[in-house]
Parts: sequence; C-alpha cells; structure tokens
Amino acid sequence: MYVKDGGEYFIVGIHSSDEWATYISPAAFSEIQDWVIANDEFGGPAPDPSPVSLQIVFNGTNNADTIHGNGKDNVIRGYLGDDFIYGEDGNDTLYGEGHDDTLYGGNDDDKLFGGWGVDVLRGGLGNDYLNGGDGSDTLYGDGYWDTLSGGNGNDWLYGGVGNDTLYGDGHNDTLSGGDGADRLYGGWGMDVLYGGLGDDYLSGGDGADTLYGEEDWDTLSGGNGNDLLYGGTGNDILYGDGLDDTLVGGEGNDKLYGSWGHDRLYGGSGDNMIYGEEGFDVVYAGSGNDYVDGGSQVDRIWSNDGNDYVNGGTGDDILAGGDGDDKLFGQLDNDKLYGSNGNDILQGGAGSDQLYGQAHDDVLRGEAGNDLLIAGWGQDYLNGGDGNDRLLGETDNDYLVGGSGSDQFVFRPDEGNDVIEDFEDNLDEIIIYDSLLTKSEIFDAAVQVGNDVVFNLGSGAVAVENITKADLWDDLQVV
Repeated sequence: MYVKDGGEYFIVGIHSSDEWATYISPAAFSEIQDWVIANDEFGGPAPDPSPVSLQIVFNGTNNADTIHGNGKDNVIRGYLGDDFIYGEDGNDTLYGEGHDDTLYGGNDDDKLFGGWGVDVLRGGLGNDYLNGGDGSDTLYGDGYWDTLSGGNGNDWLYGGVGNDTLYGDGHNDTLSGGDGADRLYGGWGMDVLYGGLGDDYLSGGDGADTLYGEEDWDTLSGGNGNDLLYGGTGNDILYGDGLDDTLVGGEGNDKLYGSWGHDRLYGGSGDNMIYGEEGFDVVYAGSGNDYVDGGSQVDRIWSNDGNDYVNGGTGDDILAGGDGDDKLFGQLDNDKLYGSNGNDILQGGAGSDQLYGQAHDDVLRGEAGNDLLIAGWGQDYLNGGDGNDRLLGETDNDYLVGGSGSDQFVFRPDEGNDVIEDFEDNLDEIIIYDSLLTKSEIFDAAVQVGNDVVFNLGSGAVAVENITKADLWDDLQVV
C-alpha cells in the first residue's frame, strides 16, 4: 500500500500471501523496525509519525484483491481481477477497473468507478457519485444525496434514502429512486424507472420505456419511443412525448399529455386533466370529475364516472359520457357523442354530427352542419341548430327545436308526449314510424288546440306549436 506523506510515497502493510492490504496509523510508525522503500530495498529508521492528514493511494494486482482504506481520503485502484474494495471513512475514490468488482464507499462523500465488467457499487453514507462503466452493473446510492450513472450495459440503479439523481445511460436499465425527491433519466434503451417515495422526476429518454411514479407527486416524461407511464398515488403529471404511448394516472388528481403519436390515456381515480394532443388517441378518463381535450386527429374518449367535461377537438371523434352529468363538445369535423347515464349536455359543433342522449334528461345541440339528434330515455331538449337536421324524440316527454335549415322530426307511437317548437311548413317534415294507422287516419285524428296541432299516437302525442292543421298535410310522412 502506498501512503502519501507530502511528496513522498511509502509502501505499508502488503500481505502477498492473499493479496489484501491494511493501513498502519501514524501512531504505530515508531513500532516499525523495517521500512520497505519502493525499490524493494530495506533500511533506515521508521518515518516521523507526526503527520495526521494522509492520503492512501493503492494499486491492486492482476488477481482478485481485497482492499480496505482507512478514515482518510483514499484513492484505490483494483486493476485486473475480481476485486473487493472498501473505502471506509473519508472522501474516497475507488476504481474497480477490469473484471467483476465490488466497491463499498463507506462513510463520507465518495466516488466509485466500476470500469469494465459486471460490478456492484455501494456508496454508503454521504453524498456519493457512482459510475458503473461498461458491463451490466448494480449501483446502490444508500444514504444522502447521490448521483448514479450506469454507463454502458444493462444496469440496476438504486438511489436509496435522499434526493438522488440516476442516469441509466446506454442499454436496458432499471432505475429505482427509493426515498426522497429523485431525478431519474433512463437514457437510450428500453428502461424501467421507479420513482418510489417523494416527489420524483422520471425521464425515459430514447427507447420503449416503462415509468412508475409510485408514491407522492411525480412528473413522468416518456421521451422518444412507445412508452408506458404509471403515475401511481399522488397528483402526477405525465408526458407521453414521442410515438405511441400509454399513460395511466392512477390515484390522485393527475395531468396527462399524450403529445404526438397514437396514445392511450387512462386517468384513473381523482379529478384529472387529460390532453390527447396530436395523433389518434384513446382516452378513458376514469372516476372523478375530469377534463378531457382530444386535440387534433380522430379520438375515442370515454369519460366514465363523474361529472366530466370532454372536448373532442379536430377530427371525427367519438365521445362517450358514462355515468354522471357530463358536458361533451364535438367541436370541428363529424363527431359522435353519447351521453349515457346522467343529465348530459351534448354539443356537436361544426360538421355533421350524431348526438345520442341515452338515459336521463339531456340537452342536445347539433349546432352547425347536418346533424342527427336522438333523445333516448328521459325528458330531453333537442336543438338542431344550423343545417338540415334529423331529430328523434324517443321515450318520455321531449322538446324539439329544428333551428335553421330543412329539418326532420321523427316519432314512434307510445313514446311520450313531445313538442316541436319551430316547425316550418313546406320546409320541415314530420315522420312517424311503426304506426298501425295510415297517414289519413293519423291526420284526421289530429286536433287544433289554440295555435298548436296535436297528433295522438297511442299512449303518446306530438304537439306542433304555432301552425294550423291544414298546413301539415304535405309535411307529414307515415312509414
């Protein structure tokens, strides 16, 4: 072993039989009778034991060495062979170099370099820096704030306690932050990242990566590649970034951003904000009161439980409300909107849209374009808006407004008492399906009630406001 005293180097305590080294403290120098000089010559008295700040520099052999430092700042190189190197106390620098090495930093702030080979590096207590180098290495930060870099190879990195920074670098790595607010960077390759406890930041980098935020409030960024992101518990932020990603918010109030690519986004429990952005996206908002924006391209969105606000954006979108009182907006292009359970509001926007109120009391607005509005069950309000629209009252008592354009109002017998507000003769049509009566029989049974005309359809009826019976003959169809 080399002991550095000022500018001089001395060999201390080499045990050649099994090639391990120990340090002899300055207090014991007076007991040394023979001193080994670097040129293998003996002679001279033991050195002055007064220096107390020494740095050990030790170079191992080509064989399997076991090397222990001391409480000072040591520099130890294992060289070739499967070495075990223990820095012990002090700010140590350990180099495994060749073959499969095991390095223990010990206490204080250490630097560990595995070199090439399959290495195991443990930082111990202190703010340590660990670099695996080439080969498939395993790195443990242990205590305090550590920086771990896997290097080339399929590496395993464990941050441990403290706010750690982990870099997978090349190949397929597994990174686990442990406790504390950690930052994990997968690098290139197919990486798996676990945030653990604390508010963590995870970045997959290039390649198809899998990221788990786990506990607390995390930020996950998939990077390039077809990535899989799980937020876990806490209020998390997930970014799919490039290509086709799958984002799962988990528990908590999460924010999900699909970015470009064909993404699948799952909000999970909590009140989430989900943005499909570019690409053909599939969104499941989950339970809670969610906000969903499909973005551009053709999206498929299911809001599921809760009172949700869903915006389809551009593209021919399909929006399904699920349970709860939902608001669905198709916006641009030709969309399909399904209210499902709850008292829902459906607005088609621009384009020729299809709106299905389904269960409960819904409001359907076609807005611009030639739209299809189907009330479903419940007492619904239908407004076609601009364009030539087709409105179906269906079950229960519905209120129908055609809006501008040439509209069709469609009914079946025994489906409730419906009202048409703005019928225009010689422009709009009333179509009655599945009737056992002829057109003449239905028309003759209609009655003028004040300014309105009422058609009796079995246990149901249709009231047409502000029109005379004579004006309706040419506008009535029975199919």
